[in-house]
Amino acid sequence: MIRILFFVFLAFLVWLAVRTLGSSRKRRDEPVVPAERTIETIQQCAWCGVHVPAAETVSLPDGRIYCGVPHRDAALQVAGPDDRSRS
Repeated sequence: MIRILFFVFLAFLVWLAVRTLGSSRKRRDEPVVPAERTIETIQQCAWCGVHVPAAETVSLPDGRIYCGVPHRDAALQVAGPDDRSRS
């Protein structure tokens, strides 16, 4: 019984070594390509003050920027579309 366990353990070690060596060779052969990093502008919501990426903002023609449609609509209801005093 001990011999069987010994050979099973030995087979496991051989399998582990082959797997480890095979994956390290594969990683060395592949060229390392650095990930492209993009810098995105962060803007502040005129209603709540939270900072959000520019791609996710909603703006008005007068330049006021909001974090979403609900805050834009709330600002329009409170201030009116022609009132520019809130920024």
